[in-house]
Amino acid sequence: MLYIFWAIFLGFCGVFLLGTIFSDKAQAQGHGWPVYIFVGLTIILWLGFASYCVFRALKPAARVIVDASGFTYEGVLKTTWFPWEDITAIRWVYDRGGFEWLEVAVNEPEKDTHKIKLDFSGLSPDRMIFIKQIRMLAPWVEIEWR
Repeated sequence: MLYIFWAIFLGFCGVFLLGTIFSDKAQAQGHGWPVYIFVGLTIILWLGFASYCVFRALKPAARVIVDASGFTYEGVLKTTWFPWEDITAIRWVYDRGGFEWLEVAVNEPEKDTHKIKLDFSGLSPDRMIFIKQIRMLAPWVEIEWR
């Protein structure tokens, strides 16, 4: 809901500034080109952030599908499959802002272990259910909380 507010507010401010630049009264004052560049950049930033807020507000929530051979993460822009055999550790990280993510340490035959960060903010199923499923299906995976 907060993203919708910012999208509407910043979109309104950007359109208002755009309207005031092209009004007859503003053009009659004869401002120099630096003023128009500054105001133009401000309008672009406000409208760009407003469109980002609309994108964040309307996106579907991420979800995790767990089965006996691994789990699938379906995020906003990507879907990733993690087989249980390749996972060595999972670390749950969250901050005071309410954002939480999962760092999955994955072994690959050609490469060393590397970590993949997955956004788990507002995820379904609940994180505790997900952790219980991991402990049941892959007991060798180290689970850390931070």
